[in-house]
Amino acid sequence: MSLAICIYCDKSGRKNAIFVECAECARLFHRTCMLKHTKMTDREINGFRKNKNYICWSCTLPILNESFWSIPEPLPAPTSPQRAPNFQRRRNDEAIKILSFNARSLKNRKTTADTFALFELHVADICGVNETWLSPEVKSQEFVPRDYVVFRKDRLGGRRAAGGVLLAIRPHLQPKRLPHLEGNAEIVWAAVRAGRLRFLIGSAYRRPNADAVYNAALLRSLEGAARELHNFDGCLLFGDFNLDIKWDMEPPVVGASPAEAFADAFADLSLKQMIKTPTRTTSNTAKILDLFLCDIPALVEDARTVPGVSDHEATVATLAVKATRPICAPKMVPNYQRADWELLKRELERQLRQIRNESEVSSAWENWKSCVFRCVEELVPKKRVGGRRKKRHLWLTKGLVQLIKIRDSLFDDWKIQGTDGARQIYLVARRSTQAAIRSARDEWLWRLGLGSDRSKELWRYISSKAKVPFEAKSFEIDGRTVNAPEIIAEKFSEVFQSNFSRAATFPYLRRGRQATSVTQQLSGLHISPAHVQLLLQRTKSAAAGPDGVPAVLLQRCAQPLSASLCHVFRLSLESGEIPSDWKAAAVTPIYKDGPKDDVNNYRPVKAELHDVIDWPLIDKWTAQLDERSGAHIHAVFLDWSKAFDKVPFDRLLSKLQFYGVLGKVLRWLENFLTGRTQYVKFGGVFSAPAEVLSGVVQGSVLGPLLFNLFVADLPDEINSSFDQYADDTTLHRVVDIPEDADALQEDLDRIFIWCENNGMQLNGRKCHVMDISRARTQLHFEYSIGGVPLEYVDQQRLLGVHISSDLRWSVHTDIVRAKAAQVLGFAARNLHKCTQKVKRVSFLSLVKPILMYGLPAWHPTTQENMTKLEIVQKRALRFIYGRQPPPPQETNIMPVEMHLKYTDLNFFKRCQGGAIDFDARARITERRQLRGDVNNHHARLQPPPTRSVFGQRAFSFRVVKPWNDLPPELKDCTVEEFPKLCKGYLWRVYCDNN
Repeated sequence: MSLAICIYCDKSGRKNAIFVECAECARLFHRTCMLKHTKMTDREINGFRKNKNYICWSCTLPILNESFWSIPEPLPAPTSPQRAPNFQRRRNDEAIKILSFNARSLKNRKTTADTFALFELHVADICGVNETWLSPEVKSQEFVPRDYVVFRKDRLGGRRAAGGVLLAIRPHLQPKRLPHLEGNAEIVWAAVRAGRLRFLIGSAYRRPNADAVYNAALLRSLEGAARELHNFDGCLLFGDFNLDIKWDMEPPVVGASPAEAFADAFADLSLKQMIKTPTRTTSNTAKILDLFLCDIPALVEDARTVPGVSDHEATVATLAVKATRPICAPKMVPNYQRADWELLKRELERQLRQIRNESEVSSAWENWKSCVFRCVEELVPKKRVGGRRKKRHLWLTKGLVQLIKIRDSLFDDWKIQGTDGARQIYLVARRSTQAAIRSARDEWLWRLGLGSDRSKELWRYISSKAKVPFEAKSFEIDGRTVNAPEIIAEKFSEVFQSNFSRAATFPYLRRGRQATSVTQQLSGLHISPAHVQLLLQRTKSAAAGPDGVPAVLLQRCAQPLSASLCHVFRLSLESGEIPSDWKAAAVTPIYKDGPKDDVNNYRPVKAELHDVIDWPLIDKWTAQLDERSGAHIHAVFLDWSKAFDKVPFDRLLSKLQFYGVLGKVLRWLENFLTGRTQYVKFGGVFSAPAEVLSGVVQGSVLGPLLFNLFVADLPDEINSSFDQYADDTTLHRVVDIPEDADALQEDLDRIFIWCENNGMQLNGRKCHVMDISRARTQLHFEYSIGGVPLEYVDQQRLLGVHISSDLRWSVHTDIVRAKAAQVLGFAARNLHKCTQKVKRVSFLSLVKPILMYGLPAWHPTTQENMTKLEIVQKRALRFIYGRQPPPPQETNIMPVEMHLKYTDLNFFKRCQGGAIDFDARARITERRQLRGDVNNHHARLQPPPTRSVFGQRAFSFRVVKPWNDLPPELKDCTVEEFPKLCKGYLWRVYCDNN
């Protein structure tokens, strides 16, 4: 049986190819060929195929014979049409691709979508961007894909944003910046490695009409690169140089100065210019301003111009050098989004009943995991992940990509023909494409946060723009550059293990007579299924830990899992044994400061504690200074070196015994602390497990509790006032005479001795002392810790609040205002096309917490500071609602002054109701009842006596009048009801006054 042949392509096609048969001549046509060669739509072709009434083009032609009576001869079958030659360049996925373009402001809202599309279509390994117009507070990942290591040089100063250069390199090329070659010039140099070859890469920008100083700095940078060229196998330099040189002529014709000096500098580097078509074209001129220079022209397979995002064209070059991009191997993982949760819950509950019959914790835990994983394997569908490049922008659809390719083909036609008509056709296509791209991104941003999964999608987008990616992929280890993930992970593990305290012998502490409240909590550990279910439902969404159980499974199936897990936990407490999975921890390196290629500049990821600021300390200082305006309070801020990691196990267990923790609880805690392991995850590989030699478990509920118990005896050693929150410790004392300073120094010596006896360590160089006083002259005495003198400071950050030596809040207000304005700018750049609801959520979640963090520990106090905060909030309201925002009562966003009053009242009520363990009325008295008092049920409060305006700004003074003005129903309500009722009352007062 002969195969069916299509008339158009003269081929049979695939085995399941769809044909359409002519009703007259019975010729066959591929459905896809008809779509390609005719103007018929898919719907019309399907209709002809269904009704079998299609008439081909040859059967519709008139029969023009020589005679009306002659018998017509059958028409020959039409020959296959000649295919147009395909000039599309063959794609080599392993070759290094370089993209360079002039952005003329990456922050430009009109061209942001064009920039994203340019990065997406030209999947380059190295990208150079000129005229970025960025400032240091703008994050690179807002405009550059996260899978690049970005080196920036922003132009600082000036009346307006301008200049700036950026170099983005993929991590598999092992980029390393070379700042010593840059100097003051607008150029970024980096070394990359492709296989065994090392290249020197430079991205530069020279502004038009640059002065002699500017040109000299750029030329010095090129001279420095020429001196180090012998250390590399090749050099590549690209960027916008704005030189008067006719590069399309051979040899190039050098024009006005300083073109000749730069041409000589290029010759010293043996660089040859590879771009021969104009990169900036106007109605009158066409010039090659954007260059791509290489010292080995044979390495450049292709160098051409493509449509850019500004008035300059972009340049794209392909090198004859292979550099395979790493792609995660594809694998099948559970697709929990399509899981039948009700069926999964029933099956888990049925299979986990047998766990309650287990009597050993290890076997119970292993059986529990086996049951859970077996149910997931059988009932949860699978999905394929990895193995392909992820799509960065969901709004860049296939239709838009096809439209961009049409624009690029018209651009190539214009470059080949060189006619004004071809250019006008291209410009029309460019404008249409730009409008379609920008409209698609704007529409996607408008829909962001409106779908069923709106919250996750919104915060995933914000996180992709806000979080700094892990950039370093190669590190300097033992004097050599290492990029092997296995070696780097082992080195990180070695560095992190050095934080632990070594085994030492400490004096044994005898058991105390009375247990403290902390040890009573430890001795009374009791677990119920309801408590376990509540904890499972509150599990944070994160990747699976060493046990492999995902967080989404614990959240959604908390009810069927709680009873069996409760049984496992009880077995662990009864026996004092802990499964090995619970004692293994995965550690991720987090960058601190310093060079990013040094493993010592990273810390292991740790769970941090967040709570209400330790504001009673500040209120106490304010009261003392108001009573004695000339007094001096010397506060010493202590810095523990790796406090949570250096707690010795033996010493901690000895203190637990001293406080009365015995029996199975002590045995369980000993097993909980000792025998732990941790491994470092880096680049998809894991280091060998390393033993945890000391420290309390961070991220657990017991970790902070055990640390507080460990340092509980520290205040017994000193006589000065002592305040501590976790590892943030402050020692303070009123100092009037030298004997007071000597007493404070003796306390510091006792703390140092305590650290030596307990295996802890203080970092004397990071410990500071502050003279807190309103006196005109400072009173300084010398203090030291372990022989290291302490440095005096005028301001210090304590638990997120910047304290000044005069206890005024101008410095903290300026810092908070600047940070909030920076975050507001981030939101305005990335969410300006979103709905008002999304903008409002971003302000209340990202900006407002920065402005109001730590209240009422600090207070703007002065009208000047209040105005600074109000300016930021007014800018935010204009960002949300436009230039004419509605009144505050319609936006339901409290003004700054109202929010400050609400915070004071809410905190005072919580202290009154016992929700916060602090006596807020320690300095407040009750005023005697007067005849004019309307409210006889509640005695009016009397503020503490003050000698100055400074004392009137303290919390204990400023909260009295707002509290006295509250109606009785607010004072009588519960702590839980107070916030809502207080907000309603303050809004009513605001509306009445405005």
